Amino acid sequence: MEVLVFLAEGKPNKEIAKELQLAEPTVKMHVTSIYRKFNVQNRTQAVVIARDMGLV
Repeated sequence: MEVLVFLAEGKPNKEIAKELQLAEPTVKMHVTSIYRKFNVQNRTQAVVIARDMGLV
C-alpha cells in the first residue's frame, strides 16, 4: 500500500526506495506486483484504478 501511495504521488522508484529504506529492485518488484494485481501496463493506469477503488 505504501508503494501504491507513492506511485499516486508521482514519485519514481528511486525516491520510493529512499523513502521506504528499500533497495530499488525491491520497489520495482512491488510495482510489478501492483501492475499484475490491477491487470494494467503502467503507473498511470494503476493509479487510476487505485483511485477508483478508493485505495489512494
